[in-house]
Amino acid sequence: TPNDEDGMADLFVTSDAAEMESHLTSVQTQGQRDRASNIRGGAAYKKDKSTIRVKTLSVESLSKQCSIPYRFGVLSIDAEGAGDHILKSWLDNGFEPEYIIYEPMHTSGSKGKAMRNYLSDKGYRYMNRLGWNEMFERYPRCGAAEGQPVHNHDVKCFDPESKSVEEKSS
Repeated sequence: TPNDEDGMADLFVTSDAAEMESHLTSVQTQGQRDRASNIRGGAAYKKDKSTIRVKTLSVESLSKQCSIPYRFGVLSIDAEGAGDHILKSWLDNGFEPEYIIYEPMHTSGSKGKAMRNYLSDKGYRYMNRLGWNEMFERYPRCGAAEGQPVHNHDVKCFDPESKSVEEKSS
C-alpha cells in the first residue's frame, strides 16, 4: 500500500481499457486528476468511470500471510500509480527478488532516473524494456555463499557495503 499499512484505498476505475486510467486516487498526480476529469470530455465517458474502495495490504502483511521468503525468484509490480512506493517497500524491508518486472508508467523523467539509481544502489542492473515494463536482474553478492544462484553470464557482483558493482574474482 502507498502508506505501508493495511487498510482501504480508493481506486479510480474506467471501463475504457484503451485509456488505461485506472489508478489509486491516493497517489494520483494533478495531471492524472485533470485527465480523469477531461478525457474525452463527453457525458458517455463520464458515466463509465467510478471510484471503488479496495482492500490494501502492506508488504509486511502480505509476505507473512503468504510465507514469502526474503530471497525469491520474480517480483512483478503493476500497482496503478503506487508502484514506486511498493517496490521500495519490498526492497527496504530486506526482500531480494532475483528479478524485478516493474511498470514505471507513472514515473518519468527525473523520477524514472531516480528509481533506476535506487535499484542500482540495491544491487540491480537494468536488463530490458518490454512494452510498458522494465526488467531488472539482481547481481550476485560478492563473496556469496555456496549454493546461491549464480548465472553463467555473471562477471560482476554487488557489494552491499559499498553499494558498488565489482568484477568477480575467480
